[in-house]
Amino acid sequence: MSDTEIYDLISKTIDENKDGLVGFLQNLVRFNSVTPGPEDRYEKISDYIKTEMEKIGLRVLCKEKNVIGEYGPPDATPVFIFNGHMDTVELGDDWTVSKPLSGEIINNRIYGRGAGDNKSGIAHSVYAVKILKELEESKQIKLNGKIMATATNEEELGGAPVEWLIKEKIIPASAENACILGDGLSHNQVIHPCGIVNGCIYGLISVTGRSCHADWPQYGDNAIFAMNKIINLLHKIQEEKFNKIKTKYLAHPGDDRDHPYIHVGQIEGGLRFNIVPSDCHAMITINTIPEQNIEQVAKEIEGEIMNLAKKENLSAKFDIFEIKMPVIYDEKTYEKLISSVNRATGYMYGEVKDIRRMAGASDITHFVNAGIPSILMGAQSPADFIHGANESVSIESLLIGTKLFAITAFDFLKHG
Repeated sequence: MSDTEIYDLISKTIDENKDGLVGFLQNLVRFNSVTPGPEDRYEKISDYIKTEMEKIGLRVLCKEKNVIGEYGPPDATPVFIFNGHMDTVELGDDWTVSKPLSGEIINNRIYGRGAGDNKSGIAHSVYAVKILKELEESKQIKLNGKIMATATNEEELGGAPVEWLIKEKIIPASAENACILGDGLSHNQVIHPCGIVNGCIYGLISVTGRSCHADWPQYGDNAIFAMNKIINLLHKIQEEKFNKIKTKYLAHPGDDRDHPYIHVGQIEGGLRFNIVPSDCHAMITINTIPEQNIEQVAKEIEGEIMNLAKKENLSAKFDIFEIKMPVIYDEKTYEKLISSVNRATGYMYGEVKDIRRMAGASDITHFVNAGIPSILMGAQSPADFIHGANESVSIESLLIGTKLFAITAFDFLKHG
């Protein structure tokens, strides 16, 4: 068969497995895997993924509730890696279309927390390897190498498990291998591969004041008012500096922010309404464009905060607990992977979809840092409220993403 005929076969077989694919994602959504959460938060979902991988005949390894399924000779190379993450952000309480753990289908969309980000990536991964395995075992295709489907956790907290799995050589780090992460984006059922990713700084601002009775505030120092001054400073940096800095890299459709961004995501402080608060804490995210020196940005923001604190006589500090470096793919290193991705998108859309930038941080940083050529592609869309109430994913995008996973991996492994 020609390559196009094999692509047709892969696409047709995935369509025939639509009900299984959709049902698998629905079941994944029904597991509460919010992080941070109870110590056993991944127990049930990882057991389910492990069982489903075993059902399709993969060699399965479970490490710290990260599930790795392999197909192909154990020592075969190259290795094509699929990745999706099972953890989610908090459920939230303002859902109106469905309940957050329902997995309900409404208007050809699957609703629920993680339906897009990123249990859809696990569905892509497991069903792509399932279909490729079935087609090779029926002698309709030939793969030269090994496929590894990885369902990992803690991505929403920085992705330390992926880094650990690579360090322990459970995920093999080699420039000969390749990886697709399902944490990519879709917009109106169009999926551009993303090989350029913004950097991200996660930080905690802490302010200390002095408590007293709220009816006599002159005897205390209000930590929340002090934090408000720092937040106003961050807003000023955004308006006067960050909004004027533009990246040259074209973003994925629907993800068209082209400048750095400071986000204040969580504030905590005070004991009760009639006590002047003695402490206030703000969790912030600083999203940098690829051209910026992210470590220098972190130092500059810290310097601005400390200068304000000195000027206003505030007791404040800024602690950075994670820096995710930006990613810019290297055309030479990625040549084989990009060729396969281009053939897959060219087949699916009738034209090659160029490599784009994604504004959000992801575990791709860990794969790239390990020297594994890696691309983001997936069904989730910011317009479908990932991380928000009424998160959903289009069933059509779910099918397209799974086909892109499978066709890219086949093309990459057809010659070894």
